[in-house]
Amino acid sequence: MSTNFKGMLRMAQRPIFVPGLKKGSFVEKLNLNFKWYSGYSITQKQKSIESLHRSAAENNITPILEISTKSSEEIGRKLSAFNLFFEIETGVKISVESAYQGSKVFERGGPYRDFFTLSGKEIKKDKRLYNSGKLIGFDFNGIKWNLEPINLFYDWLYINALIQNPELFYELLKYKGFSDIEFNPQKSVNCQARSAALFVSIYKRNLIDKISKDKNEFLNLMKEIENTPVSFTKLSNKSCTKQLSNDLYSKLNKWRFYTKKVEQLDCSYIIIQEFIQVHPEYKEMEDCVIEKIKLGNSHGWFNYDISKCDVQEFTQYLTKFILSLDDAIKVNENNSYISFKKKKNIACIEVRPSVRKVIVYLKVNPDSVTLLPGFSRDVRQLNHKGTGDLEITIKTKEDLENSKDLIIRSYKSD
Repeated sequence: MSTNFKGMLRMAQRPIFVPGLKKGSFVEKLNLNFKWYSGYSITQKQKSIESLHRSAAENNITPILEISTKSSEEIGRKLSAFNLFFEIETGVKISVESAYQGSKVFERGGPYRDFFTLSGKEIKKDKRLYNSGKLIGFDFNGIKWNLEPINLFYDWLYINALIQNPELFYELLKYKGFSDIEFNPQKSVNCQARSAALFVSIYKRNLIDKISKDKNEFLNLMKEIENTPVSFTKLSNKSCTKQLSNDLYSKLNKWRFYTKKVEQLDCSYIIIQEFIQVHPEYKEMEDCVIEKIKLGNSHGWFNYDISKCDVQEFTQYLTKFILSLDDAIKVNENNSYISFKKKKNIACIEVRPSVRKVIVYLKVNPDSVTLLPGFSRDVRQLNHKGTGDLEITIKTKEDLENSKDLIIRSYKSD
């Protein structure tokens, strides 16, 4: 019996970009899981788009406009970077995509102005795009742009193109959010749906005229956003108690893994408020939540898939985590324990397979932490292998997860 795999479904994740209309964030990104319809035909792509938009509606974000050449709506297709044209100083009309590619400056060439008159497909076939070395910046009509902040130059191009097409941007104002089915955050940086959401947010703040005429005004505005903590409402300075802080990472990680089903959490108002709805004890502690999300995203979240692992797997996980903190950390193994050292020892791990546990010694003052029976203890007066005044015992996945903050503290004390 043969099986027809054509059109087989699998789950995928794509972002929806929502204009942020209150202080603190101009664009909110919500990563959503949805059914993906495999295949390259427009019909299959549009099925995936419909599925993504249904998922957005379930999160009270509707209507959504798909901005890509695969959009079922004409306005969405016209707003694709390949189809959105604007006039440059020479009087020639070029697409956003051509402007972006033709403004790239590489180590050994560029900008290639002839790209302005080529289609996106023609540009991708041009060998200069791949043989000119590393991308080092952008130069559009003599205005130079750095690579960072990321998205900045692309957003500026897209916004200025929209300004020249009022019949299109007025349509944008009808939508609550935007998607781009072709945008994969794992492979791409710029996204036309994100740029559209940014335009709406800036337009509704009456800042369009200001930023379109002056690159520096746009730079300053974006830097202001970048340096402003996520906060549609004023974040409280109410601090977490020690116990709440210790529990927060664990609760965030479980919520991330089991509920959101994502590798990383967006540090956004939407995500923070969703978490607080589930854990109201952290209401008015948004700053603490943001700090823990950034910590988890930076150093890696615990993967619950290894919940049934043995002590050897725990050791491998700890080793990977510690080494991820700094490329300069070195590992030294002997018959008794494993040490991790930068200038001085950061952590020493002793594996005890007979009793199915891993012991970790850290350079953390035991007086500065809440000691928990069976998990942490003061060993300043005890003889032990390795170096460190705080002993951590890891027997479960929860212990492994709770040890990460303490390991980071030990690393920072080096």
